[in-house]
Amino acid sequence: YTVGGFNIRAAGQYLVSKGSTISANNISANALTGANSPATATYLIGAKYNLGAFTLGAGWVANNVNWVGTTTAANNPTRNINNFQVGVGYQATPAVLLGLTWIGNTVGSNLINAQARYAFSKRTQAYAQLGVAANGGGLGGTGGAGTGNMAAIAGSTGSQFGTGAAALVAPNYTQVAFGLGLIHTF
Repeated sequence: YTVGGFNIRAAGQYLVSKGSTISANNISANALTGANSPATATYLIGAKYNLGAFTLGAGWVANNVNWVGTTTAANNPTRNINNFQVGVGYQATPAVLLGLTWIGNTVGSNLINAQARYAFSKRTQAYAQLGVAANGGGLGGTGGAGTGNMAAIAGSTGSQFGTGAAALVAPNYTQVAFGLGLIHTF
């Protein structure tokens, strides 16, 4: 819904995935027996307001995962996490856009992200960003060991559970990442 400089959006999804399992040490696919099936409900709402060169935004996302089938609570806990986000963007010049975002959740994790973009043309932009993620104490499950709830940065060691794309940062660790890039749209 949009009126003037105000925009609000909302969405929701309910998904049942057949044969997946999450444990404290790994996220892996199970045989497609349906014995371990998560039912995930996700809802979100976000709003932004344009005020001259500034854009202010806020959002909320609820993720609720409940397991069905023959799993035990210790291996597949219920996970209910609410994420909150606020941000500001500033169009410093027609070519320069600056932004700052904070994201927090109900299990104690926080992410602060600062971004800058420079538009060479309508189709080509360069960007730089710095992110600091302070991982909380766990996934907010009931009946399971706490694991991290932020994805691990590729190549990091000693501070994560799991391996590869399934890796989660261990509880109470902080990560810092810096990125530079070029975007060209076709």
